[in-house]
Amino acid sequence: MQNIPGTCVCLLFCYTRDEFESGDTLESQFVKTIDKMQAFAQNVHTKGTVWKENQIAPEKILAYNESWRHQNDSFSELFNHLWSFAKKEGYLYNSDDKSVSEYHEKR
Repeated sequence: MQNIPGTCVCLLFCYTRDEFESGDTLESQFVKTIDKMQAFAQNVHTKGTVWKENQIAPEKILAYNESWRHQNDSFSELFNHLWSFAKKEGYLYNSDDKSVSEYHEKR
């Protein structure tokens, strides 16, 4: 006998994933925005660990987050607050930062 509930869940997941990937609906655009916001906020929360480990320049961070940071005043305010905090605390990758260079030499 076929597992109908499992099949329905699989179809729903596939549809939702396809909707997210296409970005054709307002809902999928909202979810993509929240996904990028979360990743940015997580990097600030971890003191820029991923940015530094992967040597991601501030310009690339700005470009990657361009799609959501100007969507509305609230998003801009959130981004600017976190960005200013990250800069002030030294969370952004700096190729001249000795501790970052030492980290990569050890790997």
